[in-house]
Amino acid sequence: MAVTDLTHCSYFHLFEPQMMGQEHISYINKYDSLSIAFLCDPNNSSLETALAMAEGSPTTFQSESDLLAHVKDIDLLVIASPNFMHTPQLLRWGQHDITILCEKPAAISEKQVAALKAAQPNLKANIWIAMEYRFMPAINKLVQLLPHVGPIKKVAIRENRYPFLTKIEEWNKDIDKSGDTLVEKCCHFFDLFRLITAKDMTSCVSKGMRGRLEAYLPENKVFLYERPTSLWADKSKPPPQGSFSEEVFDCSDLRQVYDFVDELPNMHSGYHYCSTAIEWKYLIDAINAAAEGGEFVPKVSLEDGIKAVEMGIASLNNITNGDSTSRKVTAHSTKSADNLLDLVLNSTAFNEMKLNVQQ
Repeated sequence: MAVTDLTHCSYFHLFEPQMMGQEHISYINKYDSLSIAFLCDPNNSSLETALAMAEGSPTTFQSESDLLAHVKDIDLLVIASPNFMHTPQLLRWGQHDITILCEKPAAISEKQVAALKAAQPNLKANIWIAMEYRFMPAINKLVQLLPHVGPIKKVAIRENRYPFLTKIEEWNKDIDKSGDTLVEKCCHFFDLFRLITAKDMTSCVSKGMRGRLEAYLPENKVFLYERPTSLWADKSKPPPQGSFSEEVFDCSDLRQVYDFVDELPNMHSGYHYCSTAIEWKYLIDAINAAAEGGEFVPKVSLEDGIKAVEMGIASLNNITNGDSTSRKVTAHSTKSADNLLDLVLNSTAFNEMKLNVQQ
């Protein structure tokens, strides 16, 4: 298989290998065709944690610029840094002929979105946005069962979860670093709205309050209810017993959902009901297809990632509660990152920089 040529898998991660970082490393370790050549993190504790998990002897860096100097030795780059860093890193690394798996969200502010959209046509990298919820077995089963419920009238998603995960220096509690809940977390759900309905948002009405409320579903099951039939003649009364049926699909058995389960290494369920394992399978398939002369087709493209963020930003901007102090998210940044975004927004200057990089 072409993926055997993928001998260097660079895992680039800043500040937070406790959750998604560890999860990605654990799946990379399962594939003999992948090896982690580099680890990058400015935080000593995080870097040591990642190094202890990674098989082999990866070279470690604490500076992104040091890692970037080795870009020609990298086939696959995994970006699992704090949210506000995703856009600048996509812009830096996207100029190179590599594959990038970037954790969601692709951006957290209107300026970052504008910069990604301006740069997207000229990026050389094959980019895949990591939307693990798409690959949750229960979500996939739900999509498979859509023909059984007829035309979609309404899609509702509710998730219940404790508010904050523990992250380095608590960056996730700062909205200018996380993007706030409607972007940071709900981009998953906005992406699912687009996936399930096969439509894009045309308008947005939001109710609620600025803040953070997150949640996880407790079961890995899908319930299929057949609508009441002609037995339910009088709709002013509850449907009589026997007029509808229920079928339960236990999606913890992946064979009820996927026909390629035997192709997967001995995977664990991880934090996302094994969805990250499914994501890696699809990613490797896409890399193989491209290596064999085909097109790299991500299951979740950069455009998909941008649209999910745009929906979240639109929702967030609609929530003010009459509070005159409400403001839009301004992504936390550094001077170099700001300069990069400004350069990209001046597309002529960015194209000249890109040509210099290629030369």
